[in-house]
Amino acid sequence: MISAKMASTLLYAFPAFPNLIGCYRRRLKYLYSYECNSRETAANVIYDKIFCAADALDNLLALRNAMVAALGFLTKPQRDAIEGIYFKGVNKDKLAERLGISLSLLRSRKNSAIDKLRRYIEIFGFSENKIIEYFDNERLFIECAERVDEAYKLSLNFKGGER
Repeated sequence: MISAKMASTLLYAFPAFPNLIGCYRRRLKYLYSYECNSRETAANVIYDKIFCAADALDNLLALRNAMVAALGFLTKPQRDAIEGIYFKGVNKDKLAERLGISLSLLRSRKNSAIDKLRRYIEIFGFSENKIIEYFDNERLFIECAERVDEAYKLSLNFKGGER
């Protein structure tokens, strides 16, 4: 089961997927290049690096495709909430004002969108453990997870510190 925290982490990371995919493609291109292979590096070391980079790229592409498909199942109001909060970084108060809705309705749309995304990402074959296994060393995911965890800790302060 994918938690709401993991779904939020994926949503914060999602806008950076194209850049990350490009980095892996450039890394693979370099690893296959004459420049890399003409150095006195053992072939098995280069092969291991190629295998790891290709595997990471495949996993990232699969996750991106699952996220795109899952986002496609959101209603327009849910999508507006997700795009504003996670992709554009708009303050929730300002976003609610822009959309002409109350803050509680925005929160409700965001939460229902996250629940829907969690379910669809799982249907597309991703579990929380699989995501952690695939992207355990990926800086982007770590930074996004820290951002979500920090926001969660901050939210606990407003709820009396208990949950």
